[in-house]
Amino acid sequence: MSDNLISMLLDGKPRSFKSGATLYDPDVDKDVDVGNVEVQIKRDLTDDNNYRLHLGGKRVFQWFKEKWQSFKQTIKMIRRGCVVMNCTPKVEHKTFGVQFIF
Repeated sequence: MSDNLISMLLDGKPRSFKSGATLYDPDVDKDVDVGNVEVQIKRDLTDDNNYRLHLGGKRVFQWFKEKWQSFKQTIKMIRRGCVVMNCTPKVEHKTFGVQFIF
């Protein structure tokens, strides 16, 4: 993030990234799309000296966790669909791409 963007977020007002904007998630070692998601820095309710980054009204870690769970659920649905369609999914773990082999 640029210094200008960080200073804009520090005023505590909700902001939205433009479509196609990404943030890096070290847990999955990947950039995640945050376009059209509300971003805000809020004071921590348990400690007035700390602040927390929120995406879509949720703490950033919870938001990334939900996106990851959604992605895994999509992959499961694709695999189940392949059982019905009699195909074998080939998941490329580096790019999270899916290729179907019939």
